[in-house]
Amino acid sequence: MAFQFSGNCNYGVDLAKQLVSSLHNVSETCGSVRISFSRRTPQKVSDLILREFSTHPKFYIWGGEEPNPHLGHLAWADAFIITADSISMLSEACSTG
Repeated sequence: MAFQFSGNCNYGVDLAKQLVSSLHNVSETCGSVRISFSRRTPQKVSDLILREFSTHPKFYIWGGEEPNPHLGHLAWADAFIITADSISMLSEACSTG
């Protein structure tokens, strides 16, 4: 499962808390979760997700230091959650089949 966050839509802490809750619910039955944030992701949203999952063994959270793993996420993920503000990222995920 791969996630991409962007700041162009108003995704606040409340939505991030809902996502965190959902991720906790599925983390026992999923393989791994790979998360990448956009440079436009609100800091309070990324901080919340990092606090919850940065030490979780099933979660890989890209912090922006090395090259963006987005293409790898597209190649290997079984499922995606992508914010609705990125038509290109939505199109890329849809094109994976």
